[in-house]
Amino acid sequence: MGFEEKYICQQIENAGGQCWFMINDDANDIADRYRFLHAKFILIDGQQVVISSENLSPNSMPNDNKADGTWGRRGVVLITDAPGVVSHVQSLFDADFDPTNHRDITGTTFIGGPPIGFIPNLETGGITYTVRFPNAAVFSGNFGYELVHSPENSLRTTDSLLGLVAQAGAGDVVLV
Repeated sequence: MGFEEKYICQQIENAGGQCWFMINDDANDIADRYRFLHAKFILIDGQQVVISSENLSPNSMPNDNKADGTWGRRGVVLITDAPGVVSHVQSLFDADFDPTNHRDITGTTFIGGPPIGFIPNLETGGITYTVRFPNAAVFSGNFGYELVHSPENSLRTTDSLLGLVAQAGAGDVVLV
């Protein structure tokens, strides 16, 4: 873990919040629960969910003036208050964040903090990509969602990711 992440957790804890991690620790016989953990979601007060294809980092989400282009990657972020999505993400979080039943959950004591006096680099951006969509797309209304997650349901062939693709028929277009 980089010093920036440790710095962010330090700031969160200094403001009265908490930072938690899934770890592995051979010395204490704690193995990775998941071979890969790449979920990027934020649950806000049990009311909203942010789901992102992007890492929450300045490399993926640079905070620069976009007028002359930017750095970053093509990603998508969904922010919703759809009750079904919020409650399902809450249940995923609750299942994973269960220190009573999972020894791989730890606070920052195990991780440590940044070096004393550490100041994060706040310079981001660059000029490698011309911005084509400067404004977020905003939609209002009631929408159907299919929340697919791994390892539990992403590869089911009757529904979920593979099932949804299998529903495509003649004349349908599937963009990946």
